[in-house]
Amino acid sequence: MNILLNIYTMDLTKQIYFYVHGESASFATAREKPWKLNLEQQLPSGDKNGFEKGLIIDFHLESMTINGHYFDVDNLCEPVFSVLINNKGWFNGKRPNIQWFRASKIKDKKSGCNFRLTASKEPEKNNDFKNTIFDKIYSGNLPKSATDDEFISWIKENSTGVKYSPSFYLNIEFESNRINLGNIATGRIKSIIDCLYPLIGGNKGAPEDWKIDILDVQKGVKTIPQGSVRILLAEL
Repeated sequence: MNILLNIYTMDLTKQIYFYVHGESASFATAREKPWKLNLEQQLPSGDKNGFEKGLIIDFHLESMTINGHYFDVDNLCEPVFSVLINNKGWFNGKRPNIQWFRASKIKDKKSGCNFRLTASKEPEKNNDFKNTIFDKIYSGNLPKSATDDEFISWIKENSTGVKYSPSFYLNIEFESNRINLGNIATGRIKSIIDCLYPLIGGNKGAPEDWKIDILDVQKGVKTIPQGSVRILLAEL
């Protein structure tokens, strides 16, 4: 397939669009390798201009589960970052260059993945959600694991224990610009998500994070206190 058929552009100095056909896969699964090969074949290489600041990824899935296991939106991002950035060289080949990203899971009759890379330093505001369940700013030590007692205690102290929603929107904003948003598999984002089980359901070390259908992440947010992180969780 000629990869140029998969590129849709609108003012290359600001935005660039890609579409990749095929079934997405989570990292550390048997289907990850063929999915990454598919991405390598269909995604073009970066133009090395370094215009891109943000990334929007829409995962179109024929089923929200595979072999009885739900897809986690953050786990779907890791193979994409690996190929798009480390292999193809977008964001100058460096994951820390991601200023913000939005990833979503969408059930569809045809599997594929939409990409939009943009020069905008801030994401478009997303108000496509219902009730806000949790909206707090945390100024302590950022969690480093799925069982971080300090962060989990803060979540419990500030929540009503809502677990009933089958679909969530999660927005994470970091004040620091030094956070590596591209380190999705083992970094701060993963630890924060895994510690949200008092809000989304599940247990310590085993959250029901597959309920998060839209994940919005941004760093360098100066409207919150230094060293803090804002967590907004809402129903979709």
